Amino acid sequence: MKFVLVFILFCNCIILQGQVFTEVDYIGSTYSNNIGITVGKQYNAHEISFGLRINDPKSSTEPLENINVHPTKFDEYFGLKINYRYYFSTNLKIEPYLMLSGEYSHSPLRADYLSELSRDKIIEPNDNYSYYIGFVHLTGAYHVLDTRIALGFKTDITDNLFFTIYGGSGLTWMKYDEGNIIINMPGPAVNNFFGMGLGYRF
Repeated sequence: MKFVLVFILFCNCIILQGQVFTEVDYIGSTYSNNIGITVGKQYNAHEISFGLRINDPKSSTEPLENINVHPTKFDEYFGLKINYRYYFSTNLKIEPYLMLSGEYSHSPLRADYLSELSRDKIIEPNDNYSYYIGFVHLTGAYHVLDTRIALGFKTDITDNLFFTIYGGSGLTWMKYDEGNIIINMPGPAVNNFFGMGLGYRF
């Protein structure tokens, strides 16, 4: 309880005294791609931002099973996100930082995978090749929570406009909500990611 109160007071300090900015970034990760639109404040070395996550569906190109967030309804494209960044130095032209983030969305999952065919099902099999057939499974809706830690850099383009780039890893929790269960995701899964964005200070 004390930690929660300290965190709330810390956030209030940044929100009341910090410099306002907005940022748009694009993140590619193991289980999803998404666009982030956030508004936040930076106070000295600390920065907090809140905003929207917009899911960008992707199809697998991997030869093995791949699971991705795959919205099918309008509201499933949108989620929520929160970021915290700590800048190791704010006096450099390129500012390094540590980022902690959390993102939530409610969306179906898509699984793309290939299954090897037996040779008796091929009309004229070639012994030098293996034959596969592709499958796509689309689940009901899942609650998807991404928690991430990353290292990044921010640099100014103008006095107000800045560019940021970051990468790292984290854990993704997927909890089934409705529909026919096709994919079972017990426990958290490792989720690597990379992102970049543009921001504007007001």
